[in-house]
Amino acid sequence: MRPIYEGNSAVLQSPTGTGKSLCILLPMLTRLLERMQQRPRAGLRMLMLVPSPVLQLQMAGWTCELLGERLAKMVRVLRRDVYFGTADLAPITIATPRQVLDYIEDEKESKDWRQVLGHLDMLVFDEADRTFDPWTRRQRFVRGVLGEAKEPGQILLETIAAESERTRRREPVQIVAASATINRKTERSLRFCANQDFLLIRAAGQPIETTTGAAVDDGGQYGDGTSALPPGLVHTLRVPIEDKPFHANYQGVLSLTARTIYELESHRTLVIVCNSQKVGKCPASVYPRSRVESWLRSRMLEAGGYAVEGVQSVVEASAANWRFGGGGVSEYKQVIVGDKREMRGLHIENIDAVVLVGCPESCGEYIHAAGRTSRYHFGSPKHRGGSVVTICPDSVAHKIFSWAKLAGFKVVEEPADERHPRFDATWPEGDKVPLPAQDDPGAYQGVSSDDELEALGPEGAPGYGDEPEGTDPYGPDDSLAATGAFG
Repeated sequence: MRPIYEGNSAVLQSPTGTGKSLCILLPMLTRLLERMQQRPRAGLRMLMLVPSPVLQLQMAGWTCELLGERLAKMVRVLRRDVYFGTADLAPITIATPRQVLDYIEDEKESKDWRQVLGHLDMLVFDEADRTFDPWTRRQRFVRGVLGEAKEPGQILLETIAAESERTRRREPVQIVAASATINRKTERSLRFCANQDFLLIRAAGQPIETTTGAAVDDGGQYGDGTSALPPGLVHTLRVPIEDKPFHANYQGVLSLTARTIYELESHRTLVIVCNSQKVGKCPASVYPRSRVESWLRSRMLEAGGYAVEGVQSVVEASAANWRFGGGGVSEYKQVIVGDKREMRGLHIENIDAVVLVGCPESCGEYIHAAGRTSRYHFGSPKHRGGSVVTICPDSVAHKIFSWAKLAGFKVVEEPADERHPRFDATWPEGDKVPLPAQDDPGAYQGVSSDDELEALGPEGAPGYGDEPEGTDPYGPDDSLAATGAFG
């Protein structure tokens, strides 16, 4: 942290869950407060760029907690659905590159925003390889054909460098970029666009051990015999055995997902939907995050004792309370659902297991998804144990085995052709929503269409009309207290 506190521009590379964000925020916030006392001025002083709106909220919560309640008003989250003039900017603003670029490209706001960026003191790229260099090779080719050869983060950094040079400031803006999977290409792009040198600060990962227990000198993700993932993490692979291809086997895949969650018996499970735009893999049109969340919520009713939530609601609750984590102790087992873009860089306390559904596109994407569990926690100097289960087609399973050799972790394939007696024997066939039967509240019947659901009518619902006059037919308000205990 000392080189960052001294004002050096740096690239920080460290395994997932080791506290990169804190190592950036602590020295930079300390230095910013000192500079604000020495050179007071209004307006934007520190711009933090992240890849997703969900990570914006979490970074805002962490920053407010570190600054304290008195200085929390210095933090502002930029949003695309709310107008922000330059006069509305706080000293610390958290945004995505596209949000800032929208204002720079606006004819009315461009001049003011360029002037503000020219006097910027500090710039942070969290999850730099995703924030600064997010496009795949194919996306870069398509954008080049359309005349958009540069990514938003690169355009923004070049704009800041040009405006800083135009204002003839005495010292350049301090730029700090961090990621667990930052590569040489991203580092070169940062150096070229910012026109300045960067220190490489890297924390080595865990040593890779052979079957005999001896450490190796080379290999691993960084070529130095270390792994970016903790050794206590258990990696499991489950391939659905079905006649249909993966993209057409929606019910079978999510049935296997629900069984996996139940069999893990974890108090807090994170489900990451690795969907993409590729045909035949795990298309986003078939596996959108909202649909997967709704499906799991209805299916986990059968298991009992589970509460299914979206990742944004969990992060919003933790950010509003200005505390780390986002969940407390509850009698319910919590299942948090999000897609791979929302989960990038998030820290959620007490995640015991991660279930990946779909097709991770790269080794780095798998590492970031798996790194949501077995993280360092407050008061503990060691990693906690955790499990990562990947439910994917056979074509992706071969890639994961090759990634395991590259990144230095072991994968065990578990058979997925056996039907679980608790679930598959009682769940109805077809993609149906289970509802309580009228004669037996403990049984379930399948309703597969709006017509069938409407045919039940409100009078046909179990228990309807039996309540005393003046009471809520849906139960007292405190019946929701347990589900709200997660944050």
